Amino acid sequence: MQKDNLERFISDNRDAFDKAAPRMKVWEGIEQKIEQKPAKRIAIWKFARMAAAVALLLGVGAAMGVYFSNGQQQVANTFSNISPEHAEMEEYFKAEIQSRTKKLASFNKDKTVNEDLVQLEDLLKDLEKELQQSPPANNERIIDAMIQNYRTRIELLEHVLNRIDHKEEKKEEKETSI
Repeated sequence: MQKDNLERFISDNRDAFDKAAPRMKVWEGIEQKIEQKPAKRIAIWKFARMAAAVALLLGVGAAMGVYFSNGQQQVANTFSNISPEHAEMEEYFKAEIQSRTKKLASFNKDKTVNEDLVQLEDLLKDLEKELQQSPPANNERIIDAMIQNYRTRIELLEHVLNRIDHKEEKKEEKETSI
């Protein structure tokens, strides 16, 4: 009802609307307000988008950090989750392997030894994953396989080091006999 009255008023006074014009000062004020508002909106939207992007990146980074740190912590603590004795044993094996690997690094070693060690390391990682996922009843079997893996790596390194030492001794004997 009000709409009809407004429409009727506009159509009746159409000529007066077309002839009357606001003063220039009014137009200048309108133009200033129009020019100012979009600039503020753009600045606010840019700021809001940047803040949202930063928040999203921080959230994704935090989520990835939690995900990866939990996975590494679980794999790293497989033996210590079972018992302190197993954790001690694992540390012993790791120290022995590291010691022998350092000795071997000082010599020119065969690439097949490296490949064998990498394969054994991959097998150990698979066993660690299996240990985490298996029921406790299977833990002892998997732990035995892990211990055997460590022993095999140590034996392989020891065998290669002994062969190198033996070759060095023969080389020295030949040099002294000449």
